[in-house]
Amino acid sequence: MIAAHYSRLDRALHRMAFASNVVQDVLADVEASLYRKQLEAIGVARPIFITSLPRAGTTLVLELLANHPDTGSHTYRDMPFVRAPALWQSLAGSFRTAAAKAERAHGDGLMIDYDSPEGLEEVVWMRAFPGDFAGDGIALSRATGDEVRAALEGHIRRVLLARQRDGGPALRYLSKNNANVARIPALRAAFPRAIVLVPLRDPLEHARSLQRQYLRFAEAHGSEPFALRYMRDIGHFEFGELHRPIRFPRAPDAPESGPEALDYWLGYWIAA
Repeated sequence: MIAAHYSRLDRALHRMAFASNVVQDVLADVEASLYRKQLEAIGVARPIFITSLPRAGTTLVLELLANHPDTGSHTYRDMPFVRAPALWQSLAGSFRTAAAKAERAHGDGLMIDYDSPEGLEEVVWMRAFPGDFAGDGIALSRATGDEVRAALEGHIRRVLLARQRDGGPALRYLSKNNANVARIPALRAAFPRAIVLVPLRDPLEHARSLQRQYLRFAEAHGSEPFALRYMRDIGHFEFGELHRPIRFPRAPDAPESGPEALDYWLGYWIAA
């Protein structure tokens, strides 16, 4: 995981960026002002949203589609100022560093570096719809298409502008966000010409993978406090101590088994 390679300065910057919404709000406002004309010229009519329960292959699909020169997605370089990626590109350009690819924290053989595409869009959803994250779960979105478009349209333009500044055309926004599996109707209403890709995996195999990752991250979060904070700040609530299930209508209110058990994840798959 990229966070495992953060220096003390990187970690301090991350903590400052996510200490409150103020810093991200201010930078987003500055970015909107500085790049107003460029942002207004970017279209968002045909975004691509990749979503499913985690461990369905969404990251692999993201990496494959991100190879197309016309797509633009978040990368690890957008951290920690996720909501002002174009401005952060300008500010961080002078100390941009390279890193050798390393296996991500999931231990599944996928190799990543700072330029790898990543799912960071949930930061925007948490800011725009905080009520969906109240309690110990994530609510199915009740947002209208207009509300979702208002929350995402400007951000999509920002991401595409950041990728254009990397040297590519970035004509279509590419998003991987597992939690969007609870928001597909709202996304389709907001962006009628969007493509929504939902990879599916054999239920038992998928449930076993979910269980393994839950246990893996539960152990990691106990020994690496910054890893827990990093994932919490970017809205990755799938596994370990951070696990907050999406409240699908068919999910049992009080499952007999907890997330340490395979039955729990089979039930979750069925509900999804």
